[in-house]
Amino acid sequence: MKIVFKEYSVLDKKQSLEILEIRNLDYIRKNMINDEIISLENHLNWIKSLRSHLNKVYFAVIYDDKIVGSCSFVKEKDLSHTWGIYFKSDTNPLISSLSSYLFLEYLFFDL
Repeated sequence: MKIVFKEYSVLDKKQSLEILEIRNLDYIRKNMINDEIISLENHLNWIKSLRSHLNKVYFAVIYDDKIVGSCSFVKEKDLSHTWGIYFKSDTNPLISSLSSYLFLEYLFFDL
């Protein structure tokens, strides 16, 4: 069992498309700021823009070489912070729980 967190900005094209598919799932979109379907062009441009934002970090959660979810952290200008995490519906609950724990550990102890 191996869980890897990979920044969106270094994902290959196939992995970026997988993240887009997950972001466009109904149950995930309804919890986003913007709940509209995300186009491929907008998605790829947004990922490209992340390279210049040092205050934003977005990770694909990869389990056994398959993307199962995503987690993010954003440091706002007013020094508040937001974070998010979501998984495919068929992700094993143990994997999503462990991934969430590891991400929060990273936020509190490494970031």
